[in-house]
Amino acid sequence: MAACEGRPISDPARAALLERVEDYYDLQELRAAMAEDSGERFNLDEVLKDIYDA
Repeated sequence: MAACEGRPISDPARAALLERVEDYYDLQELRAAMAEDSGERFNLDEVLKDIYDA
């Protein structure tokens, strides 16, 4: 398919590899954020109040 579109055959492989690396990075960031999570949550009304009262 890539060859039919005038792109090198390696382009889809490169794109897949980059996607995999990005997914891995995102997973590491998620795990770090979860480890630091205090459990505190805010509902929409609290967030809007904080925004508009600032």
